[in-house]
Amino acid sequence: MACFPYNGISDQLVGVSISFKERKPEGVSCAIYTLKRDQESIWDFPTPPKIEDDSSPIHVIFNGVLIARTFKAKRVIETGHAPEYYIPPEDIKMEYLIPGNVISECRWKGPLQYASVEVAEKMKDNAAWYLPTPLPEYLELENYVAFNAHLMDGCYVDGEKVIPDPLPPFRGWITRNVIGPFVTVPSELCSPTFGYLPAHHDSSTPVKGKTDFSHQGD
Repeated sequence: MACFPYNGISDQLVGVSISFKERKPEGVSCAIYTLKRDQESIWDFPTPPKIEDDSSPIHVIFNGVLIARTFKAKRVIETGHAPEYYIPPEDIKMEYLIPGNVISECRWKGPLQYASVEVAEKMKDNAAWYLPTPLPEYLELENYVAFNAHLMDGCYVDGEKVIPDPLPPFRGWITRNVIGPFVTVPSELCSPTFGYLPAHHDSSTPVKGKTDFSHQGD
């Protein structure tokens, strides 16, 4: 049994069948539903975010080219969010990534540096990001790269093509065992403070990281 709270943010529920809704005091609603044995609810994930080692085969394809393949991903789970997958740079064909000047700030993990992905003259801006200087609790994510599944041909976990988080600017990966509901977040929360890519960024001094964008992955 799982329960997620929502305070009238939205009644948009994606990817789950709600058995019933229970009205809580002071206008707080709660949707309650039963999880199958192999399922996990994003509303049971922890806060602050937790890092998990994931040995599942992870593949990322863009413009018909396999640009990342790993068995050593870091899976980051956080309450109310689809999991994010961070891939070690040695398992990425880094020649396809172009570092940019866009930076946002995750309140838990630290500054996020964005990069564009370009393969055979097809480019998607700010399609990947990494943490050049993560906060102490998340040092193991340093220079690991995550990809926006909305902008790739496909991102795969254990052979399953993931569903991108349904409501940008979310950048998690949804697999069949990850259960929502995934709810709309108010626009005022979609800011660098919450780790989401800002609409505009005028910084002329990007965060300097050690990720080697000339490295060619296997």
